[in-house]
Amino acid sequence: VPLSLSKYPGAKHPDWKQLIIKDPEMASFTPKDGSRGYGSIEKLTLLDLISLEELQQLQDTLADMHQVASLITDAEGHLLTLPSNEISICKSIQRSAKGFKHCMEVTRAMTGKIESGSDQASYTCDRLGILRAVVPIAVNEIHLASWWVSQYCGPPRSSELLREYAKDIGVSYEDLEKELHRLPTGEEKNFNKIIEWIKALSHQFAKLVYEKHVLSNSLSKMNHIEDELVWQRSQMERQVEARTAELMKTNSRLQLEVMERDLAEELTERKTRLLDAVNLIFKETLADKSDESLAHTLLSSARKLTGSPYGFIAEQKNGRWQVTALHATEEVETSTPIVEPEVSEINALWRHLMTKGHPISRPGIDEEVDINPLPNSNPALASFLAAPLCQDQRVSGIIAVAGKAEGYAPVDQKDVVALAQAFIETLLRKRTEADKAKSEKRLKLALESANEGLWDYAPVTGHIYYSPRWFAMLGYVDGEFPDTLETWNTLTHPEDLPI
Repeated sequence: VPLSLSKYPGAKHPDWKQLIIKDPEMASFTPKDGSRGYGSIEKLTLLDLISLEELQQLQDTLADMHQVASLITDAEGHLLTLPSNEISICKSIQRSAKGFKHCMEVTRAMTGKIESGSDQASYTCDRLGILRAVVPIAVNEIHLASWWVSQYCGPPRSSELLREYAKDIGVSYEDLEKELHRLPTGEEKNFNKIIEWIKALSHQFAKLVYEKHVLSNSLSKMNHIEDELVWQRSQMERQVEARTAELMKTNSRLQLEVMERDLAEELTERKTRLLDAVNLIFKETLADKSDESLAHTLLSSARKLTGSPYGFIAEQKNGRWQVTALHATEEVETSTPIVEPEVSEINALWRHLMTKGHPISRPGIDEEVDINPLPNSNPALASFLAAPLCQDQRVSGIIAVAGKAEGYAPVDQKDVVALAQAFIETLLRKRTEADKAKSEKRLKLALESANEGLWDYAPVTGHIYYSPRWFAMLGYVDGEFPDTLETWNTLTHPEDLPI
C-alpha cells in the first residue's frame, strides 16, 4: 500500500520508492485513548515541536557521528525524513522476495512491541551481525513518531549461518560477504548509548509540550485580563451614556457629562498602558532576558506611566545593596549630574518602607516623610515615589521614581505597585527555574560521584527506571533488561519476593 508522500519534500528523491513501507500493518499507529492532543493543544504532531529541516539535520548529524543508519516516521507510518547512512547490504537483501519478507516480519514484530507500550524495540540479526532498534517519540502516551536506527556490529556469528541465509533468500554468499567487509563496524555498547540518547530526546519533546501548555495558560490569563478591561470599559461607557441623557436637560449637566467622559477615557487609557507594561515584562521573561534587562524594562515602564524624568532600582544581593538600573532624561542630566544613591540612603529608605508596609511619596500622600532616596548632589529632584520589591522575603529591593513637577497621585502609587508585583512574580519564576536546573545537575553529579546504583518506581504509571550503575552492580550491561517491574521481580531472590 503506497503511502501519501505529497506533503513531504523527500517525495522527489530518486531512492524514495525503496523507502515506502509497503506492508499495510505498518501504515497506522493509533493512541490507546484515541486522543490527539495534550491538555488544550489539539492535533499535536512532531513537526509542531521541530521543523522538518531541523529534524533531518538532527538525524543526519547523529548518523554521521556514530556511523548508524537512521530514519524517522510519523505515528501513521509515513516517512518524515530521508534515510541517513543506509546499510547497503540491506538493499541487496530486500531485492530478494524472501529477504524483503523477512525484513518486513522483523519490522512488524518491532512495531507491535512499540504499540504495546514499550519504550523501545530491538532486534539482533546474528546471521549478518546487524543491530536494529526503534524508539517511540511520545507525549502524554500519544505516539507522535518512531525513530529507527540500525548498525553493523559484526562479524556474523558464523560463516555457515551466513551461507545458509544467502542460499535461503537466493542471494550470492560471496557478494554478501564482500559487502559486509566494506561496511563500517560499530560497537553494541555505543549503539545502546544512541538508543538512550534518543529516549532522552523524546523526554525533551514532552517537556517542550509542557512548556507550551504553560505558556498557553499564561497567554489565556493575559487575554482574560484584556477581556475584563474591555468589559469594564463597556460598562463604564454604558453608565456614561445613561447619565448623558440626564445631563442633556441643562447646559451645566451637559458639561459635567463631558468631564466624566474625559475622566473615564483617561482612566481607561492609563489602565491600558499599565497592562501593556505588564505584558512587556512577561514577554521579556518568556524570552529569557537577563535580570538586569528586566530591571531596566521595569524602570522604563514606571517612568513612562508616572511621567518621571529620573528613577532607579536597587536590589540586595549577597548582603549588599546594588543599583541594577539608573535612568534619567537628557534634561535632568544636563541640569544636574546624576549620581547613584548612597548605600546609607538606600538602607534608610528600605527600613522606612518595611516599617510603613506600603509605598511612600512626597509631596501629597506621606507629608511627614522626611526621607529622600536621592543623593544630595541632586537637589532639583525633590518629589519622589518609592515602592518595595519583595515577596516572602525572597527578593529585597526598591524601585524609586522622582522629578515629577506636580508630585505623585494615588494612581501613580497603584501603577508602580502593580508593575513591581508583576516584576517580582516573573523574576521569582525565572530564578526558581534556574535553581531547579542547578539542583537537578547537582543531584546527577552526586549520584555519579557516589557510585551508587539507583532504581525509581512510579506505582501509578507503572514506569520504572534503572541507572547504568544498577545494572553494572548486578553484573549486567546497561539496558540489558526492560525498564519494568517484572525485571526487578525476576532478579530478586525468590525468598525475598513475599517481603
